[in-house]
Amino acid sequence: DADILALTEALVDAEVLAETEALVEAEVLADTDALVEADVLAETEALVDADVLAETDALVDADALALTEALVDADVLADTDALVEADVLALTEALVEADVLALTDALVEADVLALTDALVEADVLALTEALVDADVLALTDALVDADVLAETEALVEADVLALTDALVEADVLALTDALVDADVLAETEALVEADVLALTDALVDADVLAETEALVDADVLADTDALVDADVLAETDALVEADVLAETDALVDA
Repeated sequence: DADILALTEALVDAEVLAETEALVEAEVLADTDALVEADVLAETEALVDADVLAETDALVDADALALTEALVDADVLADTDALVEADVLALTEALVEADVLALTDALVEADVLALTDALVEADVLALTEALVDADVLALTDALVDADVLAETEALVEADVLALTDALVEADVLALTDALVDADVLAETEALVEADVLALTDALVDADVLAETEALVDADVLADTDALVDADVLAETDALVEADVLAETDALVDA
């Protein structure tokens, strides 16, 4: 349950981070498009203002020249040098003031636009870098957490499997040895006792009838030892093989 919850939380965190990154990228693109459109409009307005000012200056110069020539002609015709000089000075001052004001406005507008563009570009770059740094850090943390959890789970599963296999093998071997030892000892003792009793009774009965007590004693001892040794070895081998096969089949089936 803890592993499932941890995995679920990791997946949810990854999905939230992915959705957050998508939203941030969309917002950055939208803000960037808006700033670009504003910059284009500002530059267009500046160019239009410059063109209008240039054409206005040209027209003013042409009008001033034409007006000056007309005034000069009129003054000359009227033969009033003083009026001509006064009119020329007045017109010149007016034109100079107009030109100075127009040039000052153009320079101020250009400076303001240039400063505004520089500030906007700096703000956009700073905001973009901050958002990218935050996204990279968040993504890196999520990937590191996921890798650590995956490696930890793999190591734990490998350790549990190895320990389980070792314990199972040790338990099987111990149980097999104990069962084999117990079965061999019990069956060997029972068979030896039964064989000795049966053989002894048969030999005693036959030898008492056919031979003397001395021959009976000697034959019984010799035959009993030989038969007991042969029977015990044969039956012990058969029982051990049968028990080992049965226990092995049972353990394999289990």
